[in-house]
Amino acid sequence: MATKELWLNLPVKDVAKAKVFFKALGFTLNTTHDNTNENACFIIGEKKIALMLFPEAVFESFTQHAIADTKTGSQILISIDAETRNEVDEMAKKATEAGADLFATPAEKDGWMYGCAFADLDGHRWNILHMDKSKLVKQSDTVNKDFIIINTTVNATAEKVWEYWTKPEHITNWNNASEEWHTTKAENDLRIGGNFSSRMEAKDGSTGFDFCGHYSHIKELEDIAYLLGDSRRVNIHFEKIVME
Repeated sequence: MATKELWLNLPVKDVAKAKVFFKALGFTLNTTHDNTNENACFIIGEKKIALMLFPEAVFESFTQHAIADTKTGSQILISIDAETRNEVDEMAKKATEAGADLFATPAEKDGWMYGCAFADLDGHRWNILHMDKSKLVKQSDTVNKDFIIINTTVNATAEKVWEYWTKPEHITNWNNASEEWHTTKAENDLRIGGNFSSRMEAKDGSTGFDFCGHYSHIKELEDIAYLLGDSRRVNIHFEKIVME
């Protein structure tokens, strides 16, 4: 298929307010387009991606489908690349000042990405990401490509298991390799880009270390992924099962 233009079409409750918001982000209003209170067109970036804004009723007439409730779920995450970390910080500042919900503050991800994320006035979610590929760890560069899979079944609700796995006051009770060890302190910023740390020590005081890393993915009650300080990756999956 020949290369085509890409248009992003979004439903909004108030076109005039949405125009003010996206202007504040630095998007360029397409003056050659018939911009009215019934629609608007913005140009994003050097590749000139078109962002079309329509009142919800007009959008529904195009799609012949109901509009998703952005308060309870998301159907799309619009991602924009940034050339520098400063560009990410600046966009976070602009979005916040324009009234956006900054649900992920600027933070490093996986050691080579830096980004933030926000919801616009209508709840559509945007992700601004700077990728430094020079810091990307290639699989061939890792010393150990092996992985270990561990499965366990817990007789409790998913909500209770999630709480005990993630809350620091519970982590200190179960996080030990053997009876000779214990966790004296735990901190957990459970969000994408957030850090965690557990102080693990031998009970006789002979040795100890900090087990720490940062989160790269979180889906409540289902998935957690994080990167340790030595670049090892850990994926945790929670699955509800019906006991016979």
